[in-house]
Amino acid sequence: MLPKSSAKKRSSGDKKKPRARTALGQGPGQGSGVGPGRPRTPARRPSSGQPAREAGSAPALAAFDGLSARRRDIYTEAARLFVTKGFAATSMADLADAVQITKAGLYHSITSKEDLLFTLISRAMDTFDRDVLHPVMQVSDPMERLRLALRLHIANVTCPDADGAHPMVRIAEQVSGLSPERQKHIAARKRIYLDLLTRTLGELAHQGRLASGLDTRICALSLIALILGINGWRRPGGRLTDEAISAQIQDMALRSVLRPSEFTSR
Repeated sequence: MLPKSSAKKRSSGDKKKPRARTALGQGPGQGSGVGPGRPRTPARRPSSGQPAREAGSAPALAAFDGLSARRRDIYTEAARLFVTKGFAATSMADLADAVQITKAGLYHSITSKEDLLFTLISRAMDTFDRDVLHPVMQVSDPMERLRLALRLHIANVTCPDADGAHPMVRIAEQVSGLSPERQKHIAARKRIYLDLLTRTLGELAHQGRLASGLDTRICALSLIALILGINGWRRPGGRLTDEAISAQIQDMALRSVLRPSEFTSR
């Protein structure tokens, strides 16, 4: 808290001298988000044949819809710091300095660091549900459902930015900073998508289109891990475009779980 003498000179909500803002995800060797200065891509109505947002749109911005400018700044910087420094190593003083407000002003907007992390993870998952889970759930054919799930999930984790790993995707994996009850809540939300992929692969196995001897749960977990791992090595501006990377990952994923006969006509 500021001493009373300092509080008269600067209120808790006043900003210090403005500095250049960074886009969401711009940290040392991290991040692939879209910051507050990027143009927004209007969301389309989901359908079985058209994703809500394709690769190149802005899920990071959507995750902060409805927030005031101050809260948007706080959440943007918190996501960047939690990914680049780690949740445990990030202090409220670090966050206040990044947002250029006092700690008193920061606590006026948020209650605790854990609440902030929970809000970030929840908003990241809200965006995933809208852009990936819900459109995929609308598709009745299991093969088309699997293809759409792969395409939209890859688009969700490869949102273009300067550093190659979108914090609003990576922040969802930092659940260790949450209480046990909140960890269970987040795990239950993640399980919905895992169960959907598992059922989809089960339907393909029932149709005789899945490679023999595969466990559908292990397949679903492996496909998710494959996609989430993209940001561990992907760098924007590299030899391949995001579209080329997505196409290769989709093809590799499908060939790893389907019978070879599914590709003989290609």
